[in-house]
Amino acid sequence: MNYVLSKYNNEQKPLYLKIIIETIKNWKSFDKLKNLKLENTIKKQLHNFINDLTEIHYHPKLLVDRFFGYINASKDGLTENEIIDLLSLDENLTKILFNKFHKFNHNKIPITYWIRLHNSFKTFIK
Repeated sequence: MNYVLSKYNNEQKPLYLKIIIETIKNWKSFDKLKNLKLENTIKKQLHNFINDLTEIHYHPKLLVDRFFGYINASKDGLTENEIIDLLSLDENLTKILFNKFHKFNHNKIPITYWIRLHNSFKTFIK
């Protein structure tokens, strides 16, 4: 707890606190201490959070990269349907997502991938 509070004292912003809370929610009591690290800035901690979507939550890296790329490129944000449509149009992504368990259906990515990714970051959106 002292470690978390000391990190927060360096970067006293609500967004930083939110990101580190989401990060430490995934820490387990059996994790090695050297692997439990919080960064000193919002930018670095957010970068680690995004990497954890692939490393800890096992989302396909291309899905995570494309999702944040589309959000970043949009001027006024995107609706959920627009995001799903954009992801579904990406041929490289659909080649990865469709397999023997997820058949190509109605030109949309398998909704399970979207639901899992959405649940991983939904605390940051309204």
